[in-house]
Amino acid sequence: MQTINIGDVSIVYSVEQRPRRKYVAIEIVAHNQINVLIPPSFDHLEVESWLRREAGWVLKQLHTQSPTGILPAKHFANGEQFWFQGNLFPLAIAYQPVSTALVELGNAQLHVVLPSDFRLNPSNEPIRRALITWYAEQAREQLPERIEAFGPIVGAWPTRLKISDYKSRWGSCSHDGTIAFNWRIIQAPLFAMDYVVVHELTHRIHHGHGPAFHAAIQAILPNAAERRQWFKQHAPDLRW
Repeated sequence: MQTINIGDVSIVYSVEQRPRRKYVAIEIVAHNQINVLIPPSFDHLEVESWLRREAGWVLKQLHTQSPTGILPAKHFANGEQFWFQGNLFPLAIAYQPVSTALVELGNAQLHVVLPSDFRLNPSNEPIRRALITWYAEQAREQLPERIEAFGPIVGAWPTRLKISDYKSRWGSCSHDGTIAFNWRIIQAPLFAMDYVVVHELTHRIHHGHGPAFHAAIQAILPNAAERRQWFKQHAPDLRW
């Protein structure tokens, strides 16, 4: 990860080479954080110069791809709101004599309990790690149920299921039939999460994103665009 200052905005960026890409592009990863996608012929050392040349456009993308402008960074503090299954829950952080961090949803709060020793050296990283572990566990429990619900409708199942930590995409389907889901989709409401499930299951039949692929999804989810829009609207706040 590298940092570039454009005006009074500090942007963290990573660089990823894509073999089939012809032009430079960016992906919004999180608050003021982007992934710069470059073709094989593009020199990594030229990325910073490119970002400065395209500074106005980059800042516009950071602003317009968020429903409320550039979202504040997560601080993992008491009362801060986090999505889970389409609802926002405030964090409730406590320190107790436990051996490992615990996370539990209850009383309309997302409780994070840390070992008492952590109070001596407070940091948001243990909270972040505990939350990621918990969200991933929820995804492992609930996504197989959604696959069982839609597998017979799509007419396809994964050969293997993985829960991954992708920077930008919500899921993937490999040629060997492995389907991987980003644990972050468990933050979405069921109607939006189901879109990702159907999307990846459909790739077991249609490998590309051509008309047949989109027609197959539309036949199962007539309001697919609405479901997909939820992720587009809330993506910056889910990618922490």
